[in-house]
Amino acid sequence: MKMILLIDNGSPHEYAKKQGFNVVNSAAFIVFLTFEGKINVTEAKAKLSSLKGLLRESIIKENIRLIELSRGE
Repeated sequence: MKMILLIDNGSPHEYAKKQGFNVVNSAAFIVFLTFEGKINVTEAKAKLSSLKGLLRESIIKENIRLIELSRGE
């Protein structure tokens, strides 16, 4: 069975990766949903912005940048 763990907390995220698990955070999952066409860019940016205080600002900004690059902004 192929599984992916969704973990936002830095230490458990890094530990799981070191143990060989496929791990993503909420911001990366939002980008995935955008690329899959499940949510639009406006929704994705709003969802990413709502993660402020839960994820590092740099992670949020980087994922917004990825969405904008995919649209050629």
